[in-house]
Amino acid sequence: MGHPLHRSPVLALGAALFITLVAGCSNGGSNALTPTAEETRTVGNDTTVTFPSSNVRVVTAPDSFNPGESVDIGVILNPSDLPQQARTPSIHEKVSSVVISDATDSGTSINNPINVRIPLLNKDGLDNNSNLRLFQFDEVQGKWINTTRFANIADDTNSASFAADAYGTYGLFRAIPLSASVDPTRTVGRAPFSVGLTAAIKGGTPPYTVIWYFGDDSDPEVGETVAHQYKDPVTYHCTITVTDAAGEVTSNFVDLRAY
Repeated sequence: MGHPLHRSPVLALGAALFITLVAGCSNGGSNALTPTAEETRTVGNDTTVTFPSSNVRVVTAPDSFNPGESVDIGVILNPSDLPQQARTPSIHEKVSSVVISDATDSGTSINNPINVRIPLLNKDGLDNNSNLRLFQFDEVQGKWINTTRFANIADDTNSASFAADAYGTYGLFRAIPLSASVDPTRTVGRAPFSVGLTAAIKGGTPPYTVIWYFGDDSDPEVGETVAHQYKDPVTYHCTITVTDAAGEVTSNFVDLRAY
């Protein structure tokens, strides 16, 4: 778990080892994804340090390291080579990430957890400490792994904190709310009017159950992709209802016109 990150080709950015913050989400502005230069600070037991450019704060316990030991920790913000989403156990979007590492490869390990506070782009939709999950990035698999732990959201600032017990890449993710739209192959055609229909689903917890109500006298159908034929020259209100594995439900529609 304490594998030095500067040996990883996945996160090689020309620096040795570093802490990395991504204060952004999938809908955030470009500034949230812009890398910054590396910062390095020396940390010992029972100390608090803040990295000026990133506003990342590290607080160590009295016995985080062996007595008399210290470690140089580096910070680089917003690397572009980390995935912005994680699918397990449900689809999440990243609102912040941080890589904690021994910048000079001193060999000093973390004996007891250190507290890491990192800024968030914003706290929209994060109204409690149960919806901001802590993930770790697996360099071998190249994906985020859910730790089943949560980050603590600060009340007075756009930031969150978590306990790190080893060097590694940590990400803060929030679940993407379930939503769906209808993607038809066409919306207008001469009767009899045939159309292919696909449910474009985002968020929630896969797998999904999709029910189609075509707006004519036909029976509903189930599936993420279906085909249907409209016989009469009128406008039809085609509706989908999507239910995910956690029981969340959403719906949407599209109007299709046969002439």
